[in-house]
Amino acid sequence: MRATKISQRQHRRPSGPADRRWLLSLLLAAAAFPPESAEALQVTTFNVLAAVHRSMPQSSVAAFDAAVDTEAVPPRARESERREWWGPRAEGLARYVADELAASDVVLLQEWWFSPEFEELFDRHTAHIFDRAAERRPSREDGMAVLINKRGKLELLESSPVLTGPQRIAQIAQCQERGSGGRRRVTIANAHLSFPGGADPVANVRKQAMEVQLAARALDKVVATAAAADAAEEEGVVPIPDGLLEERRRRSGSGGGPDEQASSHLQIIGGDFNSNSLSLPALKLESPRWGYVNSATATAALTMASGSIGGRINLGVTHRTHRGEDVSVDHIFARTAGRDDIAGSGGEEPAAAGKGSAAALRGLGYLDGAGTRISFCRKRRLHLKGDGILSDHRPVTTVFEWPPLSLTSEGGDGVRRLEPWIMSSASNLDDAAEGGVAGGVELAALHPLQSPWDTP
Repeated sequence: MRATKISQRQHRRPSGPADRRWLLSLLLAAAAFPPESAEALQVTTFNVLAAVHRSMPQSSVAAFDAAVDTEAVPPRARESERREWWGPRAEGLARYVADELAASDVVLLQEWWFSPEFEELFDRHTAHIFDRAAERRPSREDGMAVLINKRGKLELLESSPVLTGPQRIAQIAQCQERGSGGRRRVTIANAHLSFPGGADPVANVRKQAMEVQLAARALDKVVATAAAADAAEEEGVVPIPDGLLEERRRRSGSGGGPDEQASSHLQIIGGDFNSNSLSLPALKLESPRWGYVNSATATAALTMASGSIGGRINLGVTHRTHRGEDVSVDHIFARTAGRDDIAGSGGEEPAAAGKGSAAALRGLGYLDGAGTRISFCRKRRLHLKGDGILSDHRPVTTVFEWPPLSLTSEGGDGVRRLEPWIMSSASNLDDAAEGGVAGGVELAALHPLQSPWDTP
């Protein structure tokens, strides 16, 4: 008994200043990742690995040959060739989406397989939770799909493909706030960039950069067209059939005119980039030309600014390639469009972008003056090794704070402003953006991009 007591005393955690510092670090970390609020909008991207792209493991092929009296299966057999091969993984994948991603308002799926049997199986598990819109690649068996939560904050208005390569597309999903509380729009580009398999790495990355910019241009065009149509409708310039007008009014509810709508128009580009956040496609989106914010980068910057221990946040491995490489390639970018943008987000003049406190605020994930911001970004845990995987990608989820327009500031101007603590620090952020210090926190390195390599 005495030996046991001694052992317990030896393993007892010491108390004192070290304990208090440890507790403080946990509290600061919790502040950097606040619980999801009622105003949060949750978006997930997930490459589900189409059965037509998965080569069957040789062990599974050999077992099938031994059990079935048939001709030998070719060594490069695809999972899609037999229901016995793709069925179990598809069942597990559908259950995973229904169970683990049910809290997401939007789920962006890449490598969606256009097999009627697969779609029927998938819908059997998910149709009670999500509406689905899918777009097929030219002359291919797979494409993209967007899932919209039936009980979420958005409803789907329209889905359309945009060609980004000979056999490659992006999917543009136009969504609108559900219910009668407002008519804010959210426009999303679901992207899947080319795999960098060419001999010239420079050509590979330039091809990816062109693809993502084609998706961004298409998203811009859709946003501009929708804004012009809303403005024309508001002025009564364009005659609209009564049935369509009634439907649009039903979807729009009673809130806000076009100016109010534009001021809170959230634009998102997410998907499988087949490249990390240091690569040219990501840097192009973050450039002054486009003004998008990488949600993982903003999460890391906000964590450091809040004083959390641990330094940079790295999403780590989100994909295991067919070559056996562990990489981080799944991203979600966002910006807002309208009068209340944080400068540099969505169409600011290049000469002014990236300057002063506005750029520092944008780097922390603050997208506009109405409180729209990136709350946090994280990957989901999913095994990427072994014959029994659900996918060779891990889902990545970003949570946005997206306050309703009805919330007003003390000024009564109908627009919710940034939190007082960040606004009080903004006066020093002009110097910080040029390499200074704000509030005792160094902000010269507010761009902690995730590494292309990491351990799971």
